[in-house]
Amino acid sequence: MPFTEFATGSAQAVKRWSDLCMVETFGKMRIRPLIGRGSNACIQLKTELDKNAGDTVYYDLRAQDRGTGVNGDSTLEGFEDALTFYQDTLKVNVKRKAHAFKGMSQQRTVHDLREHGRDSLSEWYAWFIEAGLIAHLAGLCGDGVESVASALGADTGSADFAGNTITTLDATHLTDKTGAALNIDDFDDAIAKAKVNNPRMPPLMIGGREKYIALLHPYQVRSLRATASTSGLITWFTAQQQAGSRGEDNPIFTGALGEYNGVVLYESEFIPRNGDVTTGLMLGKCAGTIAFGNAWETMSKGTTDGAYFRLVEEERDYKHRKGIAATSCLGFKRSIFNSVAFGVMGLRSTETAPS
Repeated sequence: MPFTEFATGSAQAVKRWSDLCMVETFGKMRIRPLIGRGSNACIQLKTELDKNAGDTVYYDLRAQDRGTGVNGDSTLEGFEDALTFYQDTLKVNVKRKAHAFKGMSQQRTVHDLREHGRDSLSEWYAWFIEAGLIAHLAGLCGDGVESVASALGADTGSADFAGNTITTLDATHLTDKTGAALNIDDFDDAIAKAKVNNPRMPPLMIGGREKYIALLHPYQVRSLRATASTSGLITWFTAQQQAGSRGEDNPIFTGALGEYNGVVLYESEFIPRNGDVTTGLMLGKCAGTIAFGNAWETMSKGTTDGAYFRLVEEERDYKHRKGIAATSCLGFKRSIFNSVAFGVMGLRSTETAPS
C-alpha cells in the first residue's frame, strides 16, 4: 500500500512516527483494557504533567465514611464528619531506547530496517511499561527472561525506576499457597480476604456488578485447567460456562480467559517468578498508576502538547550510519494510600515448568 514518505529527521516524519509509536505501544500492551482515567479503572492514567512542569504527580483517594451520624431529633449541627482523603505520589523520568545500523546492513537484507526499528521500539516500550508495572503490583521483579529488573535499573543498578520504590505485599494483601499449584478455590480465599480487609479492596463495577481482575502466569493458567476444585469439582470448563452468555459477550471470547465468582481472568507471561514460586495478581479499583510527562518538552520547549513518545532518526558518518531512537517521560507504580496497597491481592503458588 503506498504511503507518503518524509525525509529522515524531518519535522513531519518525527511527529508522524512519534504519534504512531504511542498508538502501537498502547495497542501492544495486554493490560490496555485495564487502563483508564476514571475512578473505576484498575490502572489510573495520569497525564497532568504533559502540559505542566515537574516530575511528580499527586493524586488522592477519598476514604470510606464509617461515622456514626445522629438518630431521631438529635442535633446534627456540630456533629458533622469531615471528608478524609489519602494522597499518593508518582514520579516520572525520561526513558530512552535506540537502534543503529549501517548502510550496507540495509543493502544485504530484504527487511526494511527502519520499519523494524520503529516496530521494535514500540514493542520494547510496551514490555517495559507492562512488565514494570506488574513488578510493582506484585512487589518483586522475579527472574528469568521476562524479568524487567535490569531495564528498570539501567544506569543506577536499582529497580526503583524514577524513584518509585517496589515494595513487597504484606500478609493482608497476599494469599500465599507456596508449595501447591494454583487452584480455582484460591480465588474464593482471595475474594473473602479482599472483602474483609480494612480498608476493603474495592471491586470494579462492570454492568452494575462487582468484578475483580486476575492476572495469571501461563503456568498458573495451566494448573487451573488441569485441576478440579476440591470443594465442588468445578473444573475450568465449568467455570467458563458460568461466565455468562455463550457468545461474543462471554469473556472467553473476548480478551479474557474466562470468569469465576466475579473474577475475570487474564493471562500474562510477565507475572514474576522466582524459581517455581509464582505471584499472580487479583486487582480492584486504583490498583496502580501510570503517568506521562511530555517527551517533547524534555528536549525542546514548546514543540507540542500531549506527546508521550518522541521518535527521532539520525544519519551519521556522511549518511552511512543510521540510528532511530525513542524517548518517553513516564513513571508507574502500585497505588499506596495511607501505607496500604489499596487495590491489589497477590496470588502466590508454586508452578513447575512443563517438561
